[in-house]
Amino acid sequence: MSLNILLVDDSATMRAMIARTLQISRLPIGQIYQASNGQEGLDILEREWIDIVIADINMPVMNGLEMIERVREKPEYADLPIVVVST
Repeated sequence: MSLNILLVDDSATMRAMIARTLQISRLPIGQIYQASNGQEGLDILEREWIDIVIADINMPVMNGLEMIERVREKPEYADLPIVVVST
């Protein structure tokens, strides 16, 4: 079973570094989706099957904490793992 991962970070460099790390980790990766803010992340969640979210906290438009709160409001995402990676 492969994992679909959503990376949410306003830094394209950080998204690329995390994506590369995941690709060389030998985890069974399916798709890696990328969003530059929390709202884009929510939009992707509505369209795609995501197994895990890796999110930054400090982002424009909608920050990571707001995005996590919105995700947790929906019962279908109650068990969705969310990892916070922030500086």
